Amino acid sequence: LSRPNAASSVPMPPATPVEPGLTCAVPAGTQLADVSVDGALCTVVLSEEFAACDTDEASAQAAVRAVVLTLCSIEPVERVQLQLLGGAGLQYCAIDASIAPDSAWLE
Repeated sequence: LSRPNAASSVPMPPATPVEPGLTCAVPAGTQLADVSVDGALCTVVLSEEFAACDTDEASAQAAVRAVVLTLCSIEPVERVQLQLLGGAGLQYCAIDASIAPDSAWLE
């Protein structure tokens, strides 16, 4: 994920190369437009490019879960509310409520 208007925001770390045979669930070009933390809830606004994951249920869930698991690995975050710029949602994975990691995701 990268942030637009980097001059006015905290720079994001460089992307980590993906090992051969692995793919990144978050679509290329996805940018972090805004992020805030209120207690255990992290609200994240992603660019419209994130919607490219919404081609089928497995792809949409993989992208959403990747973001949720990553953010919930940071204290004190326990739940993530995803939003897309422009207010769009996803067809194959609901993002209208906050999401907490589920241990079944890792099975």
